Amino acid sequence: GDGNPANIGISFGAPKSLSNYVGNVGDGTNWLERLTSTLKEFKTNVQMDSALTVAGTVQANSFVSTGTGPWSVQGSFGTLSTAPTGQSLVGFGAGGKLQVSENGGALLEIAKLDTNGNVAAATALAQTPAQCSGSFATGIQANGNANCSTADQIQLAETTPPTGLPNYGIFWFDSTCHCPKVIANNGQAVQLGLTNLFNQDSNGTNPSNTLEEVNGTNPQAFRAYGTWTNATNWERTGLAWDQTDGYFVLKNENAGSGLQRGLGFGIGSNIRWAIDTGSTFKPFTDNSFNIGSFNSGSSPFRPKTIYAGTSFDLTTTGAQTFELCNDATTGTSLSFLAKLNGASSSCAVKASTSDTAGILGVVAGGSGIAGNAVIAYQGYAACSFDGSTTAGDYVQISSTNVADCHDSGATYPSAGQVLGRVLSTNAAAGTYTVLFGPESHGAGSGGGGSVASVFGRTGAVVGTSGDYSVAQITGAAPLASPTFTGTPAAPTAATPDNSTILATTAFVKAQGYLTSNAVTSVFGRTGAVTAASGDYSFSQISGTLGAAQGGSGSLVVPSAGQVPVGNAGGTAYSPQTIGGDATLSSSGSLVITKTNGVSFAASATTDTTNASNISSGTVNSARLPTPSATTLGGIQSLAATSHQWINAISTSGVPSSTQPAFSDLSGTAAATQIPLGSVNAQTASYTAVSGDSGKLITMNCSSCTLTLPSAAPNANWQIRVMNLNSTGLAVARNGLTINGGTSNLSLTQFSNARVYTDGSNYFATPSLAIGNGLTLAAAAGGNTVAVNGSGNGTKVATTTGTLTSGNYASWDASGNAKDSGAFAGPYTIPWLTALRGGGSSTFSTTTNVVKLWGVILTFPVTTTQVTYNITTADNTANNYDIGIADTTGAIKARTGTLAGTTFSAATGARLQNWSGGAVTLQPGKYYVALTTSCTTSCAVLSGDGSAAAVTFLNGSTAAVTAGGALTSFTPPADLWSWAGTVPAIVVR
Repeated sequence: GDGNPANIGISFGAPKSLSNYVGNVGDGTNWLERLTSTLKEFKTNVQMDSALTVAGTVQANSFVSTGTGPWSVQGSFGTLSTAPTGQSLVGFGAGGKLQVSENGGALLEIAKLDTNGNVAAATALAQTPAQCSGSFATGIQANGNANCSTADQIQLAETTPPTGLPNYGIFWFDSTCHCPKVIANNGQAVQLGLTNLFNQDSNGTNPSNTLEEVNGTNPQAFRAYGTWTNATNWERTGLAWDQTDGYFVLKNENAGSGLQRGLGFGIGSNIRWAIDTGSTFKPFTDNSFNIGSFNSGSSPFRPKTIYAGTSFDLTTTGAQTFELCNDATTGTSLSFLAKLNGASSSCAVKASTSDTAGILGVVAGGSGIAGNAVIAYQGYAACSFDGSTTAGDYVQISSTNVADCHDSGATYPSAGQVLGRVLSTNAAAGTYTVLFGPESHGAGSGGGGSVASVFGRTGAVVGTSGDYSVAQITGAAPLASPTFTGTPAAPTAATPDNSTILATTAFVKAQGYLTSNAVTSVFGRTGAVTAASGDYSFSQISGTLGAAQGGSGSLVVPSAGQVPVGNAGGTAYSPQTIGGDATLSSSGSLVITKTNGVSFAASATTDTTNASNISSGTVNSARLPTPSATTLGGIQSLAATSHQWINAISTSGVPSSTQPAFSDLSGTAAATQIPLGSVNAQTASYTAVSGDSGKLITMNCSSCTLTLPSAAPNANWQIRVMNLNSTGLAVARNGLTINGGTSNLSLTQFSNARVYTDGSNYFATPSLAIGNGLTLAAAAGGNTVAVNGSGNGTKVATTTGTLTSGNYASWDASGNAKDSGAFAGPYTIPWLTALRGGGSSTFSTTTNVVKLWGVILTFPVTTTQVTYNITTADNTANNYDIGIADTTGAIKARTGTLAGTTFSAATGARLQNWSGGAVTLQPGKYYVALTTSCTTSCAVLSGDGSAAAVTFLNGSTAAVTAGGALTSFTPPADLWSWAGTVPAIVVR
């Protein structure tokens, strides 16, 4: 060194070598490290904890990495030379390629394989191997030459079906069908080269992309299986020709234990329409998809005509609607009435307060001053009302609020257009559901006036006889001397008719008038011919002669018990049987027997020995029975006596009466027969009596006593006692017990008690104490009244301090009330439904639904407005409404229907007032509710940006009357989610 310690070094030198020993003093042989002029040699392991740089070559028998981590060789690259004969070389050649030279051979690049074992780049063989021409290689020789099959053929021996292998494909020629088959992934064997499958395209336009199934005139079928167990157990769908009906048929089928399945029509990954197993054609999601489309700004696609054999059934939320252009100035509004604006090309406009008829319906969508309004004219739709409603009342046009509906009461209106009936009862104005159409009528679209009565009658007038006279009928013939034209017809009278009825040609012809040759004479005489003697002979007379004509006949011999009787009109006698109580003996005597009920003419004397012969007067005593123990004699009477009944009758027939006792009666008395509710007012001490039962006994005297009867009345007895005096009232038990005890009742002022008896002792309800800060302790003789706290007039008395209005109350360790110092609410602090923004909460574009997110409110809050953030604007006439609903589906607060021009005209924060003013929300579960009439390019709100909000409902939907107008709904069941995007709104 140079004397400076920082520059001092240590040097070792020796003429031949330097050797290092460990555990050896130096024997010239067992050194571990030696340095000579040509070599640094180690006889022990060498560890380099840092980099090792070698400028020359490194020679070794092997390199072995003993570490546990990755190991690599790194170095520069360049042009390499081949190894000497007898040696091999590995190095980084030109371009960094890893090259080898084996036993002095040429440098070759090592083939590189990817992680799957594939060669990353093609590597050429040393020489081109023999190739197959027009045939396929059945193997490759060691030198790379191919073993080739017969040219232009694939030759495989036929074999029986092999067993499939998972994840492998098998191809063979089948020895049964002599045809090629394949099995893919252990699946079903499939025959190749079917004779009826072609890639030909019968129209010749695109054969490369067409698959056809053809077999001459034989019908073909295509089938796809859902399940297949065997040939008799499967589920499938297919397309086939129905020979019976002459239709190509798309159908689902099943066999064995396979189930019948519905047929779905999907768009994307979802089924949109379906035909279920009951053959019902339906949308796959309720109230979601349309048949046809119409948009005033684009081409419509509408069905021409829909025919129904039975009905079109509108459910409780459906309506029949039509579209009409909106008036460009006043326009229309959602849930308000519309009429024609009267222009030459009429459009829909809001109804006015002077309208009494001409209403088209209520606007259910598309409101505004552009585009088309959707107007509901029949079925269920929401309408804005000018006041309260009662379910079932008739609905007419409001005369106070523009385009509003009006509840006209339960009686059918006598004037004005009836629109329908309201379906709910509501205490104030609002938007409510109306059943439109079934009974609506009016004076017509022309405006016109109303009709007060018809023919002097009002209501639903039906025509009756006499409503019109002939003079009021245009073109009517007069009743007197009418003139007929044309060929009038009339009913034909009967042939013998001789009245003033019109005679038709048919009647005249039926008389035989001049229907053949005319009569020229009668009996050789002409003119007014009358019958004369000799005109007729007996041979011309039909029938028989009567007695008056001197006719003769035979008399029928009477049978036994009969007599001949002459018939009416002097005709022949005929035998008649004697009836009644008369008989005719064989000797000719007529015997008549007198029986009761047979009237004879009065005789000179009456047999008074027979009582049945006497119809008036008095039966003499000789005809009356002699009295005995069981037989009454004579005639007795008893005058009616009030409140008494007969209790005995003597043997002489004399009755006696008495007043019945209460015990003689059975059953129960009616409420109206029991004297209850009267008051017995006393101003001094008083002893109750039996007659006080059911009464209120008021006592208004100082330190006085009400004494109960010493002998308890019957078990139905009861009284109520009230103390009206400021001093205490004692109810004395008078030697009996009250509630099983020996104490009297004590009543403070205005307290009362009811006293009952079981017929032996008394029972009383506990008296009620009245006052501030009082506590009742039940006891047999009445309640003990204790004062809690200071009794200072507060609901909760305190021992120290005061209570602050609106604060929670609390209690100290001694049970004394005190102010907690905590305000009970409701609070004016904002309620944040989500703590983060940055996400997206979208409106549902499905028609007439509300989209819901579940939120929890943990404190009471009074709110008048809401703030939300628009991330996608919609500055159009689409309607929007947001609000808060409780878990019953009732709307607690809403902005009301707002057009996009107000609700979401631009991005950023927007503030809206609740349409119903201030509302107080108590802690609990609520929904953030969003609804719109928009179907495309709709507004988007900021939502929870984490997409990980915990909520009991995450964007589910429910039905409302009209999109863009929040109404009550039936909420879905809770469906908890830990990935919610709850709208981030501020309720304050």
